[in-house]
Amino acid sequence: MKLRELLFWMAFTLTLVFACRREVEDFQLTGSEYAAEKIGRVRIYKVDSLAFNRNTPFGKDTNILYFERHLTKEIQKDSTGKEYFYHQVQRSPNLIDWLPYYTYKTYIDSVNYTKVFDNVKRIHLWWPISEFKTWDGNLYNAEKGGQQFRYISNDIFLVPDSVFPNQINVRIKKELLPLTESFVHLESYAPNIGMVYKVEYYNNRQQSDTSNILSESGYYLYHNLIDFR
Repeated sequence: MKLRELLFWMAFTLTLVFACRREVEDFQLTGSEYAAEKIGRVRIYKVDSLAFNRNTPFGKDTNILYFERHLTKEIQKDSTGKEYFYHQVQRSPNLIDWLPYYTYKTYIDSVNYTKVFDNVKRIHLWWPISEFKTWDGNLYNAEKGGQQFRYISNDIFLVPDSVFPNQINVRIKKELLPLTESFVHLESYAPNIGMVYKVEYYNNRQQSDTSNILSESGYYLYHNLIDFR
């Protein structure tokens, strides 16, 4: 091989190496693309709600399927002058008839992604994103267990309809107490899309001992993203 050809292939190989390295570094250093907020954003979720009640010998399960449309309407400012995204949520039984449901707001800065719903402010994502990273998601509210917020690889409660490329999973809350109340709240995010999945679980169980259940009631609530634009 001539010297000129050898130099060409060496330069070409180095270009590929540095391009791949730069792409990996860019992905590792970013995080805000998982929030993916902008005015006019529309996300539609299929919501499966399963309520269970085993307080009688017969028990009763109730399953309800409906849809939520999350609309990012505008950017507003709070009392301190800090900007946030204002979201309106609509509910429909059939993807046709939409009715107002609730509102919430989100903040994005160089450190984290925060949601405010029902006057409760929680930090749902913290940059940079890395597996098993933990943070105090309840820093701005009075709830206990703030350090439970962490990125996780998997969980038995994570059963999404679809898995997106480079999806991350976040544990918002997980308290499984066999003799009393249990809570689970997990979310999944995909880059440039935002939240793609959420599961919430609550179980109010009363037992006289580990084998005798006196009463049990609660619910599973699943959000699966089905449309995004």
